[in-house]
Amino acid sequence: LFDECICLAVQYYKREAFPARMQALVFPWQNACGMRGSAASRILRARCARRGRIKRLQAVADALQKLALTFEENAPMAKHTTLRVGGPADFLIEAKSVDDVRAAFRTAQAYGLPAFLLGSGSNLLVRDGGIRGFAVHLSGAMSAVEVQGTLLRAGAGALLSAAAVAAQQAGLSGLEALSGI
Repeated sequence: LFDECICLAVQYYKREAFPARMQALVFPWQNACGMRGSAASRILRARCARRGRIKRLQAVADALQKLALTFEENAPMAKHTTLRVGGPADFLIEAKSVDDVRAAFRTAQAYGLPAFLLGSGSNLLVRDGGIRGFAVHLSGAMSAVEVQGTLLRAGAGALLSAAAVAAQQAGLSGLEALSGI
């Protein structure tokens, strides 16, 4: 309840002078924290922004559940990079098909969130602050490798080593040098 009142106070503060009932709530809080004027206002605004972001992310999670997409919130990206570094992604979505990728990107667009395609995570550095929005991990059919005669098809999430092994088993050459990348 206190957070709700503080957020309401900040909304009033942005538009006009505090009404008397808001002054009675907010100014004692400022005094108790030993803050005055703009420093207290910045803290109040930041607190409300975090609260709004949390509500928005919960709405996104609900939408992803309705779409039956496999996802993880606050997923540590260190588990998904070969260098084992990186902070959390707001949402890590396991896309097993092109339809999953489309649904993830449409949802990201609908909520104004950025989306990032993640293959096997090799040669990828993720900052400690993580990835805001969606990290769409390509798996399942999106990481399949198949050989048809002299044609090798690899999904966008396929490991280069898997493609090189499939090529070698089919008697094709040229991918050997890529197996270490």
